[in-house]
Amino acid sequence: MKTKDVTIIGPSMSIKETINSISNDSKKIRFPGIAIILNNKKLLGIVTDGDIRRAFASGVNFKLPIKRIMNKNPIILYDDIPIQNIVTLTRRAVAESNKLKSDHVKYIILVDKNKNFKRIYDYSKLISEDLSSKRTVAVIGMGYVGLTLATSLANKGHIVTGIDTNKRIIKNLTFGKTDIYEPGLSTILKSNIKSKKIRFLSFLDSFKYDIYIIGVGTPIYNGRPNLKYLKLSAVSISKKLKTGDQIMLRSTVPVGTTRNIIIKILEKGSNLKAGKDFYVSFTPERTVEGNALYELRNLPQIIGGYSGACSKASADFWSTFTRKIIKVESLEAAELIKLANNTFRDVSFAFSNELALKCNEHNINAFALINAANDGYPRNQIPQPSPGVGGSCLTKDPILYSTNKKGTINSSLGTYGRRVNKQAGNFVLKVLNVFSKKINKPVTNMNILIVGLTFKGEPENYDIRFSVPVEVYNKLRNKCKNIFLWDGMIKKKHNLINDLISETELEKKINKIDAILFLNNNKKNLKVFERIRGNNIKLIFDGWNQLDQAEVEKNKFLIYSTMGYIGC
Repeated sequence: MKTKDVTIIGPSMSIKETINSISNDSKKIRFPGIAIILNNKKLLGIVTDGDIRRAFASGVNFKLPIKRIMNKNPIILYDDIPIQNIVTLTRRAVAESNKLKSDHVKYIILVDKNKNFKRIYDYSKLISEDLSSKRTVAVIGMGYVGLTLATSLANKGHIVTGIDTNKRIIKNLTFGKTDIYEPGLSTILKSNIKSKKIRFLSFLDSFKYDIYIIGVGTPIYNGRPNLKYLKLSAVSISKKLKTGDQIMLRSTVPVGTTRNIIIKILEKGSNLKAGKDFYVSFTPERTVEGNALYELRNLPQIIGGYSGACSKASADFWSTFTRKIIKVESLEAAELIKLANNTFRDVSFAFSNELALKCNEHNINAFALINAANDGYPRNQIPQPSPGVGGSCLTKDPILYSTNKKGTINSSLGTYGRRVNKQAGNFVLKVLNVFSKKINKPVTNMNILIVGLTFKGEPENYDIRFSVPVEVYNKLRNKCKNIFLWDGMIKKKHNLINDLISETELEKKINKIDAILFLNNNKKNLKVFERIRGNNIKLIFDGWNQLDQAEVEKNKFLIYSTMGYIGC
């Protein structure tokens, strides 16, 4: 029995007859030097040139049936596995074998669920063609984390589907439109849509994916982490899982979530076993908004796998995309690293902000004090303070860091740092009250201009989620009759927030403003200061120390204030 691909023989054929058959077929078939032994289509084993040479060397009688020397346990995979997964699964099988090494594997045999032979692949050719690096990927969650990753993966040649239940987002993305500001993102997005490397859906369709990456939000709700969207994502994936698939989490979660919640959902919905039938790993996102496309390629990718094979499969995938892989010992280690990174930053800022509040007890410019403390001192560099720390990560991750196994939040440095940073955000309100007494004008009657609305100014972005300037605005707008907003990045047409004024309106109102509050560090916002005219007393709150205090205070109509210092 022969095919155009490989020599196929029965188990009763002699070793000599098999040798003749392999020799005669060598120039007629795609895979010479191997014979597949079948019994009514069912795979019994294989025999190669190497098996025959070893039989000859050991003096085996060549009149014996071939089944005496065949390899009864070759590496076999099931034929429903995508070709992109074959290299990864073969490497796993080799790693689990006590007899094989990677360079011993030449051919891969595929069978159906009844062990009937279906096809054969040249393993070395698959590796050389690097088919394992071109994967079909579903990225779930088209927020900042998911969209930048999905677009970057498509740009590397993977076939990507972005999933989000928000139909407005999906509709806009289908036409290459996004509200996310990220240098280069729009161009890359449109290019990959045009080349059909990326598409967008509001649900997981029937398409067979190799990789599922979860990047949905995990907000804090009523003081507890809300894992609703994460669980729903896992349920939808579980209904589609097949042998060899990979699931990787990038959503920030309390430690233990992947093992104790997500894997259980996946196994229950698929009737498959993690680590045996499919791979699970936690691969945290650690990029900064405004520079994500660069950092996705250049920051080390942390990988924590459910098993060694899971870590290996995950590393194989991420190595097609990023420069450095760091494997850690467990899912929990990877989960904790993400929380550690952001909690450390928030706590560090909290120290600076607490120091600024202490400076205020003595009316000391906290920036000047910290610069003096850092100057020439090698053992620690204290970060600069700010009027609060916002954003979707630093306001949430320290809370997740402080969450115990029962899902409740314990007191820790993470929660303490959060409280301090909120106090720093309220400092500007204290400054306004002091200034109000200085000019004998209630805050409710002041004309106040808040400059800088995004949660941070550098790198530039449009993001006002958990923005301290917006929180200050919300606290003032109900008691202040005339409050105006301006941001060099956000145009009035964006319609992200009320009371945003245009360039023209800014020119008309600037001279009537009583207090100008610079609340983020985007340098574009400083041009507001350059437009100040008139001889009415104005408060200049320089929340990020971007102005020259001495120069501002030369103007007798301007009262300078910053973190720790109130010039009233």
